[in-house]
Amino acid sequence: QAAFATMITTVDAAITDTIAKDNLQTNLSGQRDISRIALRERLRQFRAALKAQVPGARYKVSVPNLPQNSSATYVFLKAFDDMSTLWTAVNANVPAVVGFTPPLLLAGQYPVATFNTDLATLRTTFGDWEAAIQNAEQSRAIRDDLFAQAQQRMLQYQSGVVQFLPTGHPLLSTIPVLSPLPGSTPPAPNLSGSWNSGTSLGNLVWLHPDVSVVDHWEVRYHPGPVYKASEEQAVPGGNIAVGTMNFATAYGLAAVGSIAWFKVYAMTSTGNEKGSNAVKIVRA
Repeated sequence: QAAFATMITTVDAAITDTIAKDNLQTNLSGQRDISRIALRERLRQFRAALKAQVPGARYKVSVPNLPQNSSATYVFLKAFDDMSTLWTAVNANVPAVVGFTPPLLLAGQYPVATFNTDLATLRTTFGDWEAAIQNAEQSRAIRDDLFAQAQQRMLQYQSGVVQFLPTGHPLLSTIPVLSPLPGSTPPAPNLSGSWNSGTSLGNLVWLHPDVSVVDHWEVRYHPGPVYKASEEQAVPGGNIAVGTMNFATAYGLAAVGSIAWFKVYAMTSTGNEKGSNAVKIVRA
């Protein structure tokens, strides 16, 4: 019993560690989205500045395209690296372009040196975000292994109680239930979601065939690209009374192009649950 109490403490610590690492991953995802949108805007300004200040010059063949908000990390970084290289060449102005006086500056007198600093920060953020993904995966693996160990001990306890206590003993009724009883799992909600540009929030709305069996709802999040229940996170404020069947949130949607996946779970008073379909919301 003392060893099991220690195991409970270890499991609690593993759950807390996983939550912390999931939160860090989400926060870094937001920082990544905010930073890359800012640099994407600088690339748009850079492309416009070249057309305005050095029209018809040789540089136009080397101008990088604007990456899509959903582009992979290497696509973003390559476009910005190409921009930095080209901007440096434009400022060198060799051989000179007639009518152009370097350095080329963007809106707000923004120079290439500041861009390079911002790009280095973005590259670090991308690296920290990818490391956070790995750390969260490892933390979940440790947590799930501890879950399996604890469940094995509980199964042993369950069998031991039945073995040693006589029929009719009152403690037999206190054996923990380790899985939902047949027929006790509620039906799944039917979820839909969309981005609301007016409120800058993602709107979730759901239906349920029998709210009488539901105690409350829980909204959960996954960063994608595919929703995995084993990696989902509770959304702040997402524990909702049964009488409400909608929810608005910006969780995981920090900047234009941010992508977040959501599910809503129907929860019973006994702790049984059933998740809805997963919906993807893209911040516009």
